Amino acid sequence: MRVIRLVTFDITGTILKVKTTVGEQYSKVLHKFYNQTCDSYDLQISFADSYKNHLKKSPMFGIHNGITSKEWWGSVFIEAVLNSSSRSLCEGSVVPYQVKDGVEIWKTCKSPQAEQLQSAVDDIYWNFQWLPCHSVVETLQTVANLKRTQDLTVGVISNNDERIFHTLKSSGIPMPFDFVISSHNYGFEKPDPRIFHAAIEKVKELHRKDIHPSEMLHVGDSLEKDYFGAISAGCNALLLDPTGQLNKENQEHIISSLNQVLKYFKQI
Repeated sequence: MRVIRLVTFDITGTILKVKTTVGEQYSKVLHKFYNQTCDSYDLQISFADSYKNHLKKSPMFGIHNGITSKEWWGSVFIEAVLNSSSRSLCEGSVVPYQVKDGVEIWKTCKSPQAEQLQSAVDDIYWNFQWLPCHSVVETLQTVANLKRTQDLTVGVISNNDERIFHTLKSSGIPMPFDFVISSHNYGFEKPDPRIFHAAIEKVKELHRKDIHPSEMLHVGDSLEKDYFGAISAGCNALLLDPTGQLNKENQEHIISSLNQVLKYFKQI
């Protein structure tokens, strides 16, 4: 039986959750800059379509198409507004723009009215609101305390963009993390085993310690990306399933609350 020396956490749905729906946050930022009330439900539907469209044509927030995640998310926002009942707010302010591999995204153009829209794009990108998931604060504080007495490295592995450290820090949660790995920065994403192996290499880089995959535990809420991804990399995994709706097999590897992860440090 190996002792766990490296534990990594997923972020979205495991550590943090959106404070309100994306549609509500889009509506709020449009009201802030245009002083107009926009239909949040309508924006939520158009966002979902825009997000899926962008993921399909430009995965991992545009890294392989030579654009920044800010440009990627800005295009998602603009397309969502264009396909909603608030489309008039974008008139005369946006243009389609072709990037690497012929992928087309939306950008604001150079016009006086476009400055207003660009301000909204910047605001929603940097000030998108998150909340800690259930029991996150106390769990991470306990993990921080364990690090003082155990040979334990703690990290983040997230299919996310380069804002991830800013997002974590601004959320106000305890920060026991020695490193943060985002798919946008590494060029591959969960469930690719390489992103889990990158965490092991990060420990070697930071602490000059060799970690075997069997000494690593990953915790996340996606059966495919987190649980099976970590298992395929030779690591241990726990699946966070607060609603009890996911896989009923391997019950010993399913937790309903993040604070249950603590007992596994000694059991695996």
